[in-house]
Amino acid sequence: MLHRLVVRLLDKPGLRHNADFMDKMNAVRKEIQSEVAAGRDDSWALADLALVNFLCGGSADSAVDFLERSNAEPSFYESTYNAVAALVNEGLGKGHELGTQLDEFMRLSEAEGRHPIAALK
Repeated sequence: MLHRLVVRLLDKPGLRHNADFMDKMNAVRKEIQSEVAAGRDDSWALADLALVNFLCGGSADSAVDFLERSNAEPSFYESTYNAVAALVNEGLGKGHELGTQLDEFMRLSEAEGRHPIAALK
């Protein structure tokens, strides 16, 4: 469900400012948070939670820190990084605060020693 919303966001970046769309994004966030709180700790859930928190307005630093603390497998860091890279490449948020946040996420993700994404490149 998160991935469907990300695809819609890629197709129509303006949805980030649409209340109905953001309500759906927040509902997905609550569902993933509930699953993680109930004990789901696989890397997919952790990467999805980091991404949805970021897309719902959380800081890039918080998203990257969450991934570092969650002990997700390196391939899942890469999965989250690739999702954000796709958003950047499609110009989402360009010239706006969201674009700055996406760029910051990318920068933090690429920083040497931050987490295994640097080793994957």
